[in-house]
Amino acid sequence: MGDGLQTMGASLLRVFSLLAVVLAATAAGAEAQSTNIGVSGIGLLAIQPVDDAYVGSPYLSEGIGGFAPGFGAGFNLIMPGGFVVATDYTTAFYEQEQHGRLVLGPFPLEGVPATTRLRDSLLHVMAGYATQGTTRLVFLGGAAFTLDRATINGVEAEEYDTDPASPFAFSGGLRIRIN
Repeated sequence: MGDGLQTMGASLLRVFSLLAVVLAATAAGAEAQSTNIGVSGIGLLAIQPVDDAYVGSPYLSEGIGGFAPGFGAGFNLIMPGGFVVATDYTTAFYEQEQHGRLVLGPFPLEGVPATTRLRDSLLHVMAGYATQGTTRLVFLGGAAFTLDRATINGVEAEEYDTDPASPFAFSGGLRIRIN
């Protein structure tokens, strides 16, 4: 998992630069002056912009991206003063049939189609502040780490010198918690 974490920074940036996660969490305990623990689940629609820089014959038939379904699960702990610690796992699934030199290699393979799959799985670790009341706004910020990388016909894609070396990106969000 260590090598995969170091090469998925680009995947992380794609999902969380355009994705705002809003969670409605049901928490144990509804008193304003007690510690609240929440567990949540969401369905999400991820948006990944297509990088057209290499699209065109003979390099790449089309880029991978667009809209993709996904899901997430989270846990949060809200302290009596409003301090929050939270963790989330989110993932989205992209799949595209592609061909070209950048997919399977040069002639004669450049014309052979391949299925590229991208599962953007991220682990978020955040802290923040929650407002008081029966409906609480929870403002969060922290770090997100990638957990996997793209595959071509089921084989992990090559790492290139231009790939970001860090699996880390800043993460944040807003949750609405209803007691």
